[in-house]
Amino acid sequence: MPRKSIKNIKPVLADIRHKGDKYKSPPGKPQISKLARLKPRGEIEIARESDARKERTRKLRVLGAALVSILFVLLISWIAGKALAYESLSKRYSASKENLLQILNPQSSSSTLQLSAPSGNAGSGFPFIQQFNSAVSYVNNLGNSVVNFSDGINYVNRNWLTDFFGGNGSDLLNALSSVKTDLGTIISANKELVSGSSPLFNDSGTQSADLESNLLLFRNGADGLYSLLNSTSSHILIVFSDPTSSLRPAGGSIVSYADLYISGGEEKSITVESITVPDSKISEKILPPPELQGLAGGWNAGQANWFFDFPESAAKIISFMDASGMYSGSGEKFSGVVFVNSQSLKSIISAVDPGLLPKSGSTVNAQYLKKALPEVLSEVASSTPAVQRDFFGTIDGGLSSKDIMMFFNDSRIQSFVSSLGYDGGVYSLPYNFSGDYLGVANMTPTPAMSGTVLSEHVILKSQIDQSGMINDDLTIENSYHNSASWYHDFRRTLIKVFTLPSSALIGADGMSGSVFGDLRQYRAGYTADPDLSAIENSETTTGVSGVSEEVESGFKTYNAWLNGYVGEQDSLHMNYVSGSVVVASGQKLSFVFDKQSGVDQTLDYLIQAPLGYGWKEAPGESSVYSYHASNLSPRTIISLTLVKTQ
Repeated sequence: MPRKSIKNIKPVLADIRHKGDKYKSPPGKPQISKLARLKPRGEIEIARESDARKERTRKLRVLGAALVSILFVLLISWIAGKALAYESLSKRYSASKENLLQILNPQSSSSTLQLSAPSGNAGSGFPFIQQFNSAVSYVNNLGNSVVNFSDGINYVNRNWLTDFFGGNGSDLLNALSSVKTDLGTIISANKELVSGSSPLFNDSGTQSADLESNLLLFRNGADGLYSLLNSTSSHILIVFSDPTSSLRPAGGSIVSYADLYISGGEEKSITVESITVPDSKISEKILPPPELQGLAGGWNAGQANWFFDFPESAAKIISFMDASGMYSGSGEKFSGVVFVNSQSLKSIISAVDPGLLPKSGSTVNAQYLKKALPEVLSEVASSTPAVQRDFFGTIDGGLSSKDIMMFFNDSRIQSFVSSLGYDGGVYSLPYNFSGDYLGVANMTPTPAMSGTVLSEHVILKSQIDQSGMINDDLTIENSYHNSASWYHDFRRTLIKVFTLPSSALIGADGMSGSVFGDLRQYRAGYTADPDLSAIENSETTTGVSGVSEEVESGFKTYNAWLNGYVGEQDSLHMNYVSGSVVVASGQKLSFVFDKQSGVDQTLDYLIQAPLGYGWKEAPGESSVYSYHASNLSPRTIISLTLVKTQ
C-alpha cells in the first residue's frame, strides 16, 4: 500500500521567529535601546542643564553610538562565523540522513558515521545562539545513535542465525532492544531538526519526510518482531507447496508444513507434518470453490491458497489450522505464515548442503522434510559466513521472485514486510489512479506429474484514444512442459484476468468449456465460506460465452478455461476497455502488473499514445512505448509521461 507523505510541521520556528520579522521582546515589555536611554527627557530638563552637563550628555551619546556600532559589527562577525559552523553541521546532518537511508535499504550494506560537535561559544543571550546549540545537540544525538543503530543491525545480521537456532535467544533480544532504543532516539532527534529547530536544516521537506516515514516503519517492524520473539509461545506456520503439481491463484497447493515454535528469542522446536493430518481433524465441512467441487471432499488448509492476494490466502490458511483438532485445544494460535514453494526450497537446501537434497525423481514431501529440515537449519546455524551469505542470498532471491511470501497477524510486522514487497499482496489502487492494471492467475484443479511447469507469455497491447480511454488487447499463451518427454497429460486450467474495476469486456476467443464432477455430495452438511461466497455472489455474465466476471480484492476479474496437453501451446485472447488518462502534455500514466507465484511468466507490454502525442520515456519520444521482461519481480510498475508532438 502506498505510504502517505508525512508533512513537516514547524511550530518551533513559528514560535521563535516569523518570516520578515525582527526578534522582539515579549508583549508588555517594550524594547528600549541604549541610545534611547541616553536621550534628554524633555525640554524643561534640557533648559535647566548646565553647559558642562550638555557637553557630557553629548559625549555619552557619541560614545554609546560608537559602542553599539562596535557590538553590531562584532555580532555580525560572530554570526558569520557561526554560519560556517552551521554549514558544517548541516553537512553532517545530511550525511547522517544518507547513512540512515543506506542502513534502512536492505539491498545496501550498513555503514557507520562518527560525528563530533564543532567548537564554538555556548552563548545564551540570542535565539540564534540557542538554535545553534540545540541543533548541535540534536545532530550529535542523531549521529551517535546512527552509529549505534548501524552496529546493532550489523550484529543482528551476523549473529541472529546462531542466536536463534543455537540457544542464545537472550543475546538476540538484547540486540533488538538496543536497535529499538537507538531508533527512538534517531526519530526524536530527526523530528526536532526537520520540525524547524533551525532554518538551515529546512530543505524541501521531501527527503526528511521520507526518512521519517521509513524510520517509523522500521521502528514499528522492530517493535513487532521483538514482541513476537520475546513471547513465551509464538508459532509460525511454514507451508510448502508444489506448483509443478497443482496450481492455485496464490501459488501451488500446500502439501506439507512446519510448526516453528519460538520462545524467549529462540527456536524451541520445529515440527514437520503433511498438511493432510491437520486437515483430517477439521470438524466443520466447508463447501469448496465451484472449480474444486466434485474433486475435493471439502475446503481446507491444503486448498486455502486460493486468493490471488496472498495475505487473504494466508489468513484463511491460519483459520483452518487454528480450527483443526491438532491445535484448537491448545489455546495457542499461529502468528504468521511463511510460504515456500518447492523450487525455492530446493535452492535453499542446495545453498547449505547439496548432499541434503532429495534423490533424483523424489519429491520434497513431509517424509523427506521431517529429517532434512532440522539438519538444514542446524547446519546453517553453525556454518561459515560464506555459506550463510549463500543461504540468505537464496532466500532473498525467493522473496524477489515471489517464490517465498510472508504474512503476520501483527500489523506492525506485516506493514514492514509489505513495504519491501514480500507479502505477495495485490496492488492497492491509489485515489485517482491514472493508467492500467493487469494480473494473471492460473489454477489447475487436478494435479499433474511432479515437475510439470507452466510457462506463460502475457502480451498486452494498449491504445489510448483521443478521449483518454485505454483499449486493451490481451493475449495469454500457456504451455506446460515436463522433463519426461513421454508425459503428455491433459491439463484443465482456469485463468483469472485481474483488471481495473471500471473495465468492460468486448470480446474473447480461445477459451474452453468447463467440466465439473458430481456435486450431490455437497447437498447437505456443508457450510459456505463467507469470503468465497462474496466472490461467487459477485459473478455476472459478460455477454461473451465462456467468460464469467467477478469482483475479487477490489478488482474485476474475467475468468475462462484454457485446456490443452502437456508439451503444446494454447492461447486465450481478450479485448476490453480498461482505465483512462487525461490527454495532455506532461500527464503521467502508470501500468502495473502483478506476477503469479510459482509460474514462469514473461511480459510484453506495448502502448500507443493518442494522435499528436508521444512518450517521454520512448526513444525519440515515439508514440509507441514497448517493454519486455522475463524473470519478473513480484510487481512491475511502468511510469510514462505524455508529450505533445504536433
